[in-house]
Amino acid sequence: MTATNSMHAARNHQIVNLDLLAHLPESITLLDLVYAISALSQDDQVVIDTVIAMLARGRVQLRGNFRGSPVSDFEA
Repeated sequence: MTATNSMHAARNHQIVNLDLLAHLPESITLLDLVYAISALSQDDQVVIDTVIAMLARGRVQLRGNFRGSPVSDFEA
């Protein structure tokens, strides 16, 4: 897998191609989400941007300690 296949730009941020994360459950812990994205990218900023993008688009909902936290809590 090349970088161009696994990542794309979104609003001047690089994120992992969300289709590669389609297997994730809709309800997931933040830790499991970070682990899944980290398996596709070693770049911390890409991981953070991908988490924010997935939450903002409603692709996943957090459970556990961060359940119900607004996306703005994760943005810089």
